[in-house]
Amino acid sequence: MGTFAGVDAVKGTLTMRCAGGMRVMAALLCFAAGARGDTLVTKDGKTFEGRVISRGSSIVFEAHKYGSKITVTIPKTNVASLTEGPITAATHKVPVRPKKRILGNLPPEPEAPPVAAYSGPTYYLIPLNGMVGRTFSADVLARSLADAAKRKPSAVVLHVDSPGGLMNEVEPLVRTIARYKRDLRIAVLVKRAISAAAITSLAANAIYVEPGSVIGAATAFRLTPAGTPAAVTEKIQSLWRAKARSFAAMGGHSPLLANAMIDASAQLYVIDRGGKKVILERPVRGCSVVTRSGRLLTMTAGEALACGLAAGQAADPGELGTLLGHAGWTECRGLARPLAEYRDKAIRTLTEDMTKLKKQYDANMTGAMDSAPWKGRYEYYSDTRKFTRASWRRWNERSRKCVVFLTQAKGDLAKAAAIAEKFPKVFGDPKWFRAQEDRIKAARTKIAEESRKSSPF
Repeated sequence: MGTFAGVDAVKGTLTMRCAGGMRVMAALLCFAAGARGDTLVTKDGKTFEGRVISRGSSIVFEAHKYGSKITVTIPKTNVASLTEGPITAATHKVPVRPKKRILGNLPPEPEAPPVAAYSGPTYYLIPLNGMVGRTFSADVLARSLADAAKRKPSAVVLHVDSPGGLMNEVEPLVRTIARYKRDLRIAVLVKRAISAAAITSLAANAIYVEPGSVIGAATAFRLTPAGTPAAVTEKIQSLWRAKARSFAAMGGHSPLLANAMIDASAQLYVIDRGGKKVILERPVRGCSVVTRSGRLLTMTAGEALACGLAAGQAADPGELGTLLGHAGWTECRGLARPLAEYRDKAIRTLTEDMTKLKKQYDANMTGAMDSAPWKGRYEYYSDTRKFTRASWRRWNERSRKCVVFLTQAKGDLAKAAAIAEKFPKVFGDPKWFRAQEDRIKAARTKIAEESRKSSPF
């Protein structure tokens, strides 16, 4: 009587079928479904872990090590011990591919943690880092200060570390500080405050500096299309100097210092009168030089202390607490830190997305212009000025190719515009997007009009 066998891959069993119709089921030991954790030790001290494949005068053993399998044959005479473990379930997992992020998509913004009660003095730290107008922005500062007002800390510490940025962002920043300092004690701790960041810092009544910090160099300039700085008109500089003096006065600081950060022709002196530092434009007996004509005012920590701009020096908020009369204070956790981190990561991510989209857009527009049908050579009938049939086919081929590129470019532009809407101060002027939309529309209109005019049909 003959037999034949078949494997049921789903159930992991071996089915024996006899000619008379009888079925005999036997368990199929399959390493993919489960594995025996056997351990074999040889007399020469080697240890193998895996499973026994067969026995006889020698033991054939499948050893598992470093994620790979090897098969070894060991004579029984060299086996010191063999421990057979229980059959374990398969541990293989199907790898899960991470979902590809869609360009311009971001996770939701962080939420403010619950308001907590503290037994002692606290400070609320607001990081103002990076470029003014990007991560260092008025909307982030306003949301952070609004959150701080709910938590009622002993003081709010604006930690400034910025190379400067957008001049037109400074006024909203200053107005925000002025609005909240009526109800909150606000102190600035400067690590680096250059240009727009320096003028913003002047709006706070209490400025402290870290060792090695710098503050100043606030002259206005514009960026050329090549990305290099260029001078602005005296009209703009004059307006900027006036605003800077006004902001310094709001913070209780000498407007002359703000002016000298912008005007390199200023020459200033300082003198101590009754324990108060007074800034002068002309020298008097006993005064010291703050800055000489020919250089913008940029001060080190020591120089900021010497002229009275800085009220003290602190390496961190802990030291600052001692200077403010709150030794041993603790940080009052709120929205500011996670919001600043989110903003920084979001802008870096979206900047990468915009770079990709701009590259795609430029490539598609180049393809569209290279295949533009009006750049081809065609034959016309002299009497009607209509295309010949052969020329009409060439025109249509180039037209279709051009329209495909234009359609793709329009899609890239729409994605980029959606990103720009999230951070308009960071990602460009809406006029640029409108100009590109008009460019695409003009190209498609030109194709359609020429097609109607020159069609031989």
